Amino acid sequence: MNKNNIKAILFDMDGLLVDSEPLHFEAHRRALEKFGIQITKEDYIQNGVSGGRRSFYEVMQIKYHKPLDINAVRKLKKEIYGELIKQIEVFDGTKRIVEILHRKYRIAVVSNTHPEYIQKTLAHVGMVEYFETISSAKELERGKPFPDVYFNAMKKLGMEASECVAVEDSCSGIEAAKNAGIRCIAIPNEFTSQQDLSRADVVIGSIKEMDKALVEKL
Repeated sequence: MNKNNIKAILFDMDGLLVDSEPLHFEAHRRALEKFGIQITKEDYIQNGVSGGRRSFYEVMQIKYHKPLDINAVRKLKKEIYGELIKQIEVFDGTKRIVEILHRKYRIAVVSNTHPEYIQKTLAHVGMVEYFETISSAKELERGKPFPDVYFNAMKKLGMEASECVAVEDSCSGIEAAKNAGIRCIAIPNEFTSQQDLSRADVVIGSIKEMDKALVEKL
């Protein structure tokens, strides 16, 4: 019996369902290199994955004292990532867990990523059928850590915050979910393991640890 009235699970995508953060880093690295900036993995971990209120490129141009045409860098990064996306793989056990949860809950993706890449990624890894809808920050004025992308997902599903659980891998995602009033499960990856994930209701080591019993305990 689902005693806590949870009806929907809202998944982040990058670094949570699919191991895409290394590819995002590589796309950023190549794009910025063309504009004369050599970033490190630590730059991306500290300023890219965390998704602060300033864009990654704004922070990098300040750090490296090199003004950027940010729109041009974004366009190039998008092109590079569009090629790298073919290399994306799901984390071990992800597809099985999502398939099991899909039998009981409505499932959605809530991401800062462009809708086109969400769809391409889900299609590439064979999981489109499990997700009822997607909510992308690119449809809105603000992305995570602001809660708008979660409010948008709830509106699309016709759900209240009390009926949803978010699954996130980063502090910015957790902040977005909690500020929308949604309970949150955190699953850190190699890029987010050093972040403060304490606002999450529970932190687990792998998506393979996630099941209906865990959701119903929240």
